[in-house]
Amino acid sequence: MVYTSKNLQDEQVKRQSSISALEKALISVLTRIGVPSDNQRITDVSSSVVDVLYDSIPDTDFSNIEPNSRMVADLGAESIDYLDIKMRLEEVFGVDKIPDDILGIQVDYKPLAKRDEGKLVLISGKETEFKSRFISIYNSLSEEVRSEFDKTLDFNYFFSNFNVLGIALGLYRYIVSQNDIKK
Repeated sequence: MVYTSKNLQDEQVKRQSSISALEKALISVLTRIGVPSDNQRITDVSSSVVDVLYDSIPDTDFSNIEPNSRMVADLGAESIDYLDIKMRLEEVFGVDKIPDDILGIQVDYKPLAKRDEGKLVLISGKETEFKSRFISIYNSLSEEVRSEFDKTLDFNYFFSNFNVLGIALGLYRYIVSQNDIKK
């Protein structure tokens, strides 16, 4: 696709619309559950979640990223996209490790990759640069290192039952709690 200033303006309008919808939904949930809200943090979390999802999930359009968009069914995310999303959010917010449950991880045993003759091979989903790099790095490890790595990473994580608002809410509460601890 050739980008023109009109395309870029349209993307910015869609992006801002996604961010605004997520901000409103986040404020509504926080109010309903009695958690004090910080408008600047809500804006930071909302814009970061929208941007990270847009950058991490292939073929995602800003207009698809709505508070109730489900990660797999609506956005087409796959289990390996979760790692990319998580690492990007950790980088954006400067935290070492966001716990899986904060981002609403659900386990559903639908593997994305399998081991074939000791190597990891993609068995479903779209090929992306991140997946290719991950598989290439994994396959370059020695068998001993791969074995240790496998103990810490379950390739069957599949985050199909949570949505964009769930990520934003978990992340907001985690960031607030981390900042409260630092004070």
